[in-house]
Amino acid sequence: MSWPSPTLLTGCVRAYRLGFRAQADDALVRFLGALHEALEAQPDAATPALARLLEELHAAHDRQDGLHLADLLAYRIAPLLPAPATG
Repeated sequence: MSWPSPTLLTGCVRAYRLGFRAQADDALVRFLGALHEALEAQPDAATPALARLLEELHAAHDRQDGLHLADLLAYRIAPLLPAPATG
């Protein structure tokens, strides 16, 4: 089990901020897939706060609000994810 890579998250945020919608959406799908796998392996990490943020992320995506998506990912969701292992 591995959590989504910070590089993937950063790339997604950057693409949304720059308006590269297709690239950002592709990265978002990969990020959410990795997050889903990680949460299946570690269900205790699926907090109500994360669930609310994912709902907000979905709503922002439906509105095509790339800047809000980027902000949610960078400032609200990323801090809830475990730090990557070093070594």
